[in-house]
Amino acid sequence: MEPDLAALTKRMERLEERTFGSKPRVHQEPVLHRLSEFSTDVGNSLAGHDRITPIIKRLDELEMYLDPMFAETSSQTDRVKQSVVLSQADQIQQDYNTLEQIKDLGSEVNGGKMGDIEEASRKMEELKKIQFEERAQSDALNRQTLELVEKYNKIITDLTSAFLQADATVAAAEEKTKKPVYY
Repeated sequence: MEPDLAALTKRMERLEERTFGSKPRVHQEPVLHRLSEFSTDVGNSLAGHDRITPIIKRLDELEMYLDPMFAETSSQTDRVKQSVVLSQADQIQQDYNTLEQIKDLGSEVNGGKMGDIEEASRKMEELKKIQFEERAQSDALNRQTLELVEKYNKIITDLTSAFLQADATVAAAEEKTKKPVYY
C-alpha cells in the first residue's frame, strides 16, 4: 500500500507543478482539494437531472463524432470518396495550375535572372552618377541660356528705343523741310 501512496503523491505533485508551474506556491490550495470540490460540484449538479446522465455516459462517443478526422476515417465507400473528389475537380485543377505557375516562377527566382541583381545594381549606381552629372550640366546650360536671353532682350529693347528716337528725329526733320501746300 505504501508504494501506491508514494506513486499517487508523486503524480499529484507533478499535476500541481503542471497546473501552477515550478515556482514555489505560498498561498495556493493543493490541487487535490480543488479537484475533489469540483468533482463534488459536478456530481451535485447532475444528481437531479436524469436526462444528462446518458449524455455524460456517451461523451466519448460524442467526442469521436466531433473529431475533424472522423469524416475522413469513417467507413465511407470508395464511391462516396470518389464523388467528393469529382465534385471538387475544378478547384483541384485550379490549385494544380497555381502550383505549376509557382513552380515556374520559383525557377525564375532561383535562376540566373535574380542572380544578375548585383550587376544591375552596380550599373544603376553608375547611371545615377551619370544622370546627376548631366543634370548639373543641364542646369548650368539653362542658367547660361537665361542670361543670354536676358542680354538679347536688353539689346532688342535698346535697339527699339534707338529706332524710335531715330524715327522721331527723321519725322521732325521731314516736317521742317516740308513746304506748306496751299490749295
